[in-house]
Amino acid sequence: MKKSWPILLVLIAALALRAQTNAPDAASVAPVQKEPRAPTEISSDSGQFNLKSNIFVYTGNVHVNDPKLKLLCEIMTVEAPKLAEGKFNRMTAVSNVVIDFLDEKGQPNHATADRAVYTESITNSFTNKVVVLTGSPVVTNLQGALRGDLIEWNLLTDEMKVLNEKTTIHQSGTNGANFFETLTTPGTNSPKPKMDSAPK
Repeated sequence: MKKSWPILLVLIAALALRAQTNAPDAASVAPVQKEPRAPTEISSDSGQFNLKSNIFVYTGNVHVNDPKLKLLCEIMTVEAPKLAEGKFNRMTAVSNVVIDFLDEKGQPNHATADRAVYTESITNSFTNKVVVLTGSPVVTNLQGALRGDLIEWNLLTDEMKVLNEKTTIHQSGTNGANFFETLTTPGTNSPKPKMDSAPK
């Protein structure tokens, strides 16, 4: 670990010099400020970290608190190659996996499984980000629940592949249209139109 410090300092110095020589005029460029991303916090009963291969194993009561999701499991293995600049390309969570996250609309989603595997890879210049849930996986949200033997979720295309799929669709209320009804059909509890009791 100590041997890498001189190399790191040389790289930082080289990047700083390049930034100074290639920097555009400060007056011509508007400053872009990004809010700092909240940190990811991981806690577990124990951890085993291989700094040479960048493989980290967390064991027992694993809790991950990230701005994008919350994850609970018993064992989590994270593989982070050194060229990934702080990112990991594979994460495996095993035993009593619970994942809570917000979708792009800000709606809560809840997933459970015996095993969850996230992989990020580049194939033919295309980035792939896929989560595979196995072991009685269930994904639920306000609209319903999705079950199967395997749920494969492409996070970039937002497409799911499910083996032996079973879906539960929540209805919007007693007066709401059933999923298979047309929108003009009144619900079962809709009031009936009033009729005049005496002819005119």
